[in-house]
Amino acid sequence: MTKVDLLNNLPYKEEFEGNTEGSTVVYKKILEDAGTGLMYKLPLEVGYLRGLINKVLLSLLCLVISYVGYGQIIPTYSVDSVTMKNLLPKIDANTLVLVNIDNTIITPQSKLFRYQDNSYINFTKYLYSLAVHNSSVNKTIAQLIEHRQMMLVESKWIDLINKMKQQGAMVLGLQEITPPCNLIENYEGWLYTLLYKLNIHFTNKVNDKDVFRFNPSDAGGPIFYLGIIFTGNINKVKTLIEFLKIIPKQPTKIVIFANNKKDLENMDSYLRMVDIEYYGIEYLGWTRLPGSPDHQIAELQQDVLLNTGQWLEDDIAAKMLNK
Repeated sequence: MTKVDLLNNLPYKEEFEGNTEGSTVVYKKILEDAGTGLMYKLPLEVGYLRGLINKVLLSLLCLVISYVGYGQIIPTYSVDSVTMKNLLPKIDANTLVLVNIDNTIITPQSKLFRYQDNSYINFTKYLYSLAVHNSSVNKTIAQLIEHRQMMLVESKWIDLINKMKQQGAMVLGLQEITPPCNLIENYEGWLYTLLYKLNIHFTNKVNDKDVFRFNPSDAGGPIFYLGIIFTGNINKVKTLIEFLKIIPKQPTKIVIFANNKKDLENMDSYLRMVDIEYYGIEYLGWTRLPGSPDHQIAELQQDVLLNTGQWLEDDIAAKMLNK
């Protein structure tokens, strides 16, 4: 086969045929022919190449715009940050705001649970891992949840929640239910009372009801309780899906505050499919709280909890150690 035959048999030769006189020409390398080992070059007009590049760039730009339009996950360390000040004007009567509760709005007072310089930070996770193989540990976790003292991560949460409600948004708490929660009598009422005493007041009615089960026939399903959504026996994403089915007016925007980025990514994956504008705020304020645990106090707190089920606050444990 001659060189001319090879060129004539190229499957995309016709794309480049035409008069190239007066044009600036570049060359596209043709892959090595397996039979001859020869390499060929084919003239390619700059105009065609430039047009092709422009089409590719336009397609990429459309993809980027589409991605940004669907959702954003934004980290922040304070409800008073520039991020929050920029977000607040976007929140209106068509916005649903969900706020994770643990380590977002509230956190334990004890320094055993501080993030910084803390070798005991995974103590609670350790208890949950034990409970996987020994369900009796769930009772110990429930006693810890019920008896440890809690505080606001930032006092400015109060003003932020009230401001978002004033702008017309539906602002609700979101609380995952774990097996230990089911061991606390009237857990929903207990958590509501705790938040109420800290001056946290969510939108307290949906569909003109202050307390209801999403599906009355499902005793383990999600519950709405005075402004807080409890997930029941399903995860947060499924709970959101079910909630959107029962509210009379679908939001055009959803804002979710959580300290767990994975939760936000899971929400984002769903909201992309339903084409709702979404802002995921990865709130990390609790990681900036000052203080770290005293090792002797922390060891005593853990030993007493595991052996007796009793929780000792830092000051009580310090007195027992004559500190």
